[in-house]
Amino acid sequence: MICILKSAKLFLSHGKSALPIGAWILAAAWSHSLHGQDLGNKAPKQEAAIALTGAVLHTVSTGVIQTGWIRFSEGRITDLGEGDLPDFQESVKIVPATGKHVYPGLISAYTQLGVKEINTISESTDVSEVGDMNPEVQVMVALNPDSVHFPVARANGILSAVVFPSGGLMPGHAGLIRLDGWTTEDMTIVKDLGLVIQWPSPGRSRNKERLQGMGKSIENLENLFQDARAYFSVRESDSKVPVDLRYEGLRSVLESGKDRGEVLPLFIKAQSYDQIVSAVDFSQRNQVRIIIVGGRDSVVCADLLKKYRIPVVLLSTLRLPKRADRPYDGPFQLPGELEAAGIDWCLASDESNSAQRNLPYHAAMAAAFGLPQQSAVKSITLSAARILGVGDQLGSLEPGKSATFFIADGSILEITTHVTDAYIDGRRINLVSKQTRLRDKYREKYRQLGILKTDPDTGRN
Repeated sequence: MICILKSAKLFLSHGKSALPIGAWILAAAWSHSLHGQDLGNKAPKQEAAIALTGAVLHTVSTGVIQTGWIRFSEGRITDLGEGDLPDFQESVKIVPATGKHVYPGLISAYTQLGVKEINTISESTDVSEVGDMNPEVQVMVALNPDSVHFPVARANGILSAVVFPSGGLMPGHAGLIRLDGWTTEDMTIVKDLGLVIQWPSPGRSRNKERLQGMGKSIENLENLFQDARAYFSVRESDSKVPVDLRYEGLRSVLESGKDRGEVLPLFIKAQSYDQIVSAVDFSQRNQVRIIIVGGRDSVVCADLLKKYRIPVVLLSTLRLPKRADRPYDGPFQLPGELEAAGIDWCLASDESNSAQRNLPYHAAMAAAFGLPQQSAVKSITLSAARILGVGDQLGSLEPGKSATFFIADGSILEITTHVTDAYIDGRRINLVSKQTRLRDKYREKYRQLGILKTDPDTGRN
């Protein structure tokens, strides 16, 4: 609504006040909705049992089945195996996938998909609220289910994603989504994964003022947590005490219980050694769970992270090193170093929403510099699912898990590989996007010019 009013004000400032302001507000809302709207239909619910046959199954949890089958019904994987499809008493739709590769859906563990459309248009961005600490904010409230970035990410096998808020010291709670659905509710897997904190940094200068500022920010966090715990205690003894939404926003990360389930983690965005060590120290003093997001210097803190069993969401391999004592290929080697150190980690791309499709290539670069290929695939599937607390639902091909996977014509770590089909909860997903429509348009142009010929066997140019 804020962006709509901004647009209405812009119209009026240009002398467009002949129409009622309500009309201009509607016009503004309509014009800005066009900046980021996927007009494709969403997939219908799975109606019949389906079995893929003859495929290479990358189960992730139990290795690779070179020639196998997988059956799924009502959105869940029922069974899978090696060799020919067994005879089932109930009817099943058979989909041949001979020579194709089946992978569990990739999980992009750090994005702003659905809440940021065009960086240069503020009205299409809804990632932050006013103020430095907003523990009551839920980023899922702002999700746009028709974002044009979803089809692009799906086209390369990314079928689930974590959406992070940003801005300030404590921007709010992250959520986990499936990348297809008519509404925000349809897309939501977990509304509240945990609370995000942008950990303060002393900066490169590490001067007195920066260190004092870092200390003051951490003190403010601790005071907020202490006040929240005091509020919970008072509310428990006297239900007439007014509800404070700000403190209630901290309940899921500070309290656990029969009615509330397991305490949720703090997603601490920290890159440098100073930030990581400070965040771990904070977590132990305040008895909170944390997950490090970023982790550029995490291998330097390996013993500390292992001691307290703190996982890392590593952001990007396709970047330059920041530390002067790191080799040029340090970011490429870092995943392999974390794996060797025994740290619980997963990989995210840290790229713009339009480039989230590059997630498997971050894993591929790590594989090219020492990380085993199966570990590379695991870092963007099962490892991510386990760190996010949904390892029982996503991340591998196992009976009982969600039938969320894709079919490709080769290794997903290869740039030349194409994703040919995808399923989310057993629903066959439309892989058409603006990019594929443009591709087909200009293929047709050059076919008409006689430059491209149609393959009579495949019907493709």
